[in-house]
Amino acid sequence: MEKTACTNHECVQVVPGSRVEEREGAAPWTVAYAFTNEQRERIRLHIPPFTCGVSAADEFGAVSTVVAGGGEHVVVAMGTQGVLHRGPDGRWERRAVLGREPLSTIGPSWLARLQLAPLVLVVTAPLLWLLARRRGAKTRGLVVLGLSGAGGLALSSGTGLVGLVGLDYTMLGPAAALAAIGVFVASLAIALRARVDRGA
Repeated sequence: MEKTACTNHECVQVVPGSRVEEREGAAPWTVAYAFTNEQRERIRLHIPPFTCGVSAADEFGAVSTVVAGGGEHVVVAMGTQGVLHRGPDGRWERRAVLGREPLSTIGPSWLARLQLAPLVLVVTAPLLWLLARRRGAKTRGLVVLGLSGAGGLALSSGTGLVGLVGLDYTMLGPAAALAAIGVFVASLAIALRARVDRGA
């Protein structure tokens, strides 16, 4: 596989698994295309469950230049993620080839961490139970404890199962967080409505 290719005015080379570099004449090599750490994390999060063979080591595997359509094109092999293409306009694009499609870089990676939101319910359950007890409501305290604690565990398990099915983290994370917020608000409302009557 060719690691370097030249056009009429410049040379392009790949650093396997890392980036594309370019230079004109004897000038130093400069980065022409590379993923940021955030983009790489997004790509990792977009890998479907139980998928084999997706590796960053396959990215930027080889480069070639083609003159077509009245201009020069640069094509970089990206392994299981198709190819990276630069047209005569100088714009880089990731393209699918023979069923090998680029994984998305859309969606901030912090959205994935929202999938842990239901676990916060488990942590706050004793606090809500204590709040209800301090207001003199034993029964309501148990209701709050069950709703928040068991609800948090159920949502956490459900989120994990749905994630295995392949729902994208950009949807799963916010959905888990919204559900957790709903359960927390309901539990807090029950705790605050606790009557001073100990039999409530």
